[in-house]
Amino acid sequence: MINIAFIILHYKSIDDTKKCIDSILENLKNDNYKIIVVDNGSNNGTGESLLTLYKDNTIIDVILNSENLGFSAGNNIGCDYAKITYNPSFLCVLNNDTVIKQSDFFDKIQQEYNTSFFDVLGPDIITINLIHQNPYGANLYSYNALRKHIFKMVFLRFYYFYNLDALKILEIYKFLKNKFGLDCHKEEFILNNQIRQEDLSLHGSALIFSKKYLEKYPTVFWNEMFMYSEEDFLNYRRMKDHLKFVYSPGLVVYHKEYHNASSLFKSDKEKRLFLYKHSLHSVLKLYLLMKKEKFKFDT
Repeated sequence: MINIAFIILHYKSIDDTKKCIDSILENLKNDNYKIIVVDNGSNNGTGESLLTLYKDNTIIDVILNSENLGFSAGNNIGCDYAKITYNPSFLCVLNNDTVIKQSDFFDKIQQEYNTSFFDVLGPDIITINLIHQNPYGANLYSYNALRKHIFKMVFLRFYYFYNLDALKILEIYKFLKNKFGLDCHKEEFILNNQIRQEDLSLHGSALIFSKKYLEKYPTVFWNEMFMYSEEDFLNYRRMKDHLKFVYSPGLVVYHKEYHNASSLFKSDKEKRLFLYKHSLHSVLKLYLLMKKEKFKFDT
């Protein structure tokens, strides 16, 4: 049994992944942790390069997926491996474009767990533009807002796919927004990154799962979501199963944000089509799951 296992999902950008790994190695001085790197079918040789680079490092294991399984299923490969192989007290799932700079990173996690017995813990996530991505929000969309969000994703994908005139499409969007309330908003919530908070949604680029959470579910994430809305699925679990989610401003992770994702596309149009396609798929899957499980909102 180890204290903590770090799960890093790698896709093509080897420099980001190496910086993430190095930040952990430089700051965690004890050897009671493991780093699991999952190459998510990069197909550019970087997964094999990581395997060769760290083959003699007993702290790091590199797993090569034969195909891109997406965020949820890709991370689940690493999480399942860590659970079976090392039985960690905590799993820390990090985007590969994040770094940590705290030598007491694990100590802060353990201290918080001793106080709150959290299921999932979220750190203060700071982007290169000094934006704080946590806390992420409070409650889920209502069913009505989810339907509107699905419609919005369909609308935006249609717009970018057919290269419609921007001014014309803006007129149509404003008309639909005013007539049908196209915008969807989650419940209002004071997003104060300076104070510790509970019972809220956490950003998916850095998440710490306790053994308590790991023992409740067969997988950490839901494999049906390829990319996007993972936070909403976890928040759905929180509300449905009354889990304890905690945001701790004393725990800090630095995030390059969308630099890595943007570099994978040839154009802004290609990036947006990818985003809207998978956002639509994920939110639709979540909507159908909630209907199937007959989840009832409090409000």
